Amino acid sequence: MFFRRLEIYIEVPPTSEMTDTIVQIMVEVLSILGIATKEIKQGRMKTYLKKLIGRSDIENALKRLDKLTLEESRMAAAETLKATHAVDERVKGVAVTVGSIDNRVAGVDDRVAGVDERVVGIDERVVGVDERVQRAANDVDEMKRHSQMALTTRPLDEPQHRMRYSSQETATWFFQGSIFQEWKSTGSLLWIHGKPGSGKSIICSTVIEDIQAMCETGNASMAYFYFDFRDAKKRGLRDLVLSLLTQLSAPSGPRCDLLSNLYSAHEKGKKQPSDIILSKCLKDMLTLPDQPPTYLIIDALDESPNASGIPSPRETVLQLLDELINLSLPNLHICATSRPEIDIRYVLEPLTSRRVSLHDQSGQKKDISDYVRSVVYSDSEQIMKRWRMEDKELVIETLSERADGMFRWAFCQLEILRHCLPPSVRRTLDELPESLDETYERVLKEIKKPNRDHALRLLQCLVVAIRPLEVKELAEVLAVDFDDADGIPKLKTNWRWEDEEQALLSSCSSLIAIVETKDSQVVQFSHFSVQEFLTSARLATSSVDVSRYHINLEPAHTILAQVCMSVLLQPDDVVEENSVGKTPLAEYAAEHW
Repeated sequence: MFFRRLEIYIEVPPTSEMTDTIVQIMVEVLSILGIATKEIKQGRMKTYLKKLIGRSDIENALKRLDKLTLEESRMAAAETLKATHAVDERVKGVAVTVGSIDNRVAGVDDRVAGVDERVVGIDERVVGVDERVQRAANDVDEMKRHSQMALTTRPLDEPQHRMRYSSQETATWFFQGSIFQEWKSTGSLLWIHGKPGSGKSIICSTVIEDIQAMCETGNASMAYFYFDFRDAKKRGLRDLVLSLLTQLSAPSGPRCDLLSNLYSAHEKGKKQPSDIILSKCLKDMLTLPDQPPTYLIIDALDESPNASGIPSPRETVLQLLDELINLSLPNLHICATSRPEIDIRYVLEPLTSRRVSLHDQSGQKKDISDYVRSVVYSDSEQIMKRWRMEDKELVIETLSERADGMFRWAFCQLEILRHCLPPSVRRTLDELPESLDETYERVLKEIKKPNRDHALRLLQCLVVAIRPLEVKELAEVLAVDFDDADGIPKLKTNWRWEDEEQALLSSCSSLIAIVETKDSQVVQFSHFSVQEFLTSARLATSSVDVSRYHINLEPAHTILAQVCMSVLLQPDDVVEENSVGKTPLAEYAAEHW
């Protein structure tokens, strides 16, 4: 019994008097155990019981132990009685407190009754909040569906990198003219055309900025699209329509409902709608009742291919434009830019009298003059700043006169002139090429002999690449050994350039441009006319020193395939999913080859 109480004392500390008694009891217990242990160690187990019980020291210890345990049990009883009395007094106090609480509870009940009435009113308001929350949730779901349906991204970076020849005064003559002002206010087609390099994309980008400003301050909507020969995803009817649908369908509203229904009808993106269905959805969107004025701006129709397929991609685009104009919608405004190609003229000329020919405009000459002046007087390389004042003015006058409305031609001549020291400025002006073709031939002739093979391969890869290549991806071409002993091109990692951008520009000069995008730097031909020239029969029949750069598609595809294979066959990158990306061109090679 004592040891059971001892367990309780361990959990609940006893009083000091009780502690002294417990200590004395434990002393006697240990004393008895000590005597017993001594006997066991001396090997007296056989006589242990007899001798142990008969010994006086053991008997005295047991008597003291009995006395102490009796005393301890009495003290425990007294302590228990004392504790019980204290608890009883506390219980009485609690009872008084409970009575007071009962009185307070009665008052609380009265107040609760009033709260109940208020809760009823709150419930009614909560119902209204629930309805608003549900509507908000529906809007969120609509936005999620809209983001899922955005099958193509809006080309927000396009206007910026196409504006490099422009200034705040660019095309003032155009925007203040009656043709543009009438187009803005009346539903119709505006066709802006001009020869290569005449600044059509500059005008288009400025139109976009003007209409964007109007949409921000008024009730109107806008969508735009740039056809781009450099990007396989920006060449055909499907690319155009998907982009327009995505831009026109705001996160909520009837236009978004049309796109949402189309999305659901095709198993939420698991199936792809045909071009015909997409075009119909666009027409349905534009013909919805009570829609604001809508502006569609389409640049570079001529960069949609016209040489493959029956019908060709360009034919289907022109057919859609014809159908949209023939809807005769008073609130639909379409602006298109292109070269005056025969097939484009055949379709667009009968559709509108609002046409602007850039190379026939006197204002275009002033824009080119302003552009040349801004370059000459703000040359970042400081060389032009050393020219005499009369030489600067002569350059401005000569280039603006001889450009014949072509910004591109003026740009190319400035690239040549910006390296001229003062004594050679006039001589260089006298020797300027007459046309873009002659300009490109001169650039090709100036490629240094050790760089010729590298330059050709870089240009070939740019022509046939499925998508725009990043700087580090195209630079990988320079690290491939096409003359390896076993006849198989191999990637030599020690051939990679530290300054990849400089390596590309030094090889291809002004034929290419490096453009900043949202996520990276990509390489592209500096103008559509460059790729057109490199693949043209005109270059193929030129002199030997430049015709070597003529690009046939089949050999060009072979070169890019060899580069991709050399990347994929690297020991560290062979078919390992997690290795894609270690080598710059690995992702492109794995996806497209």
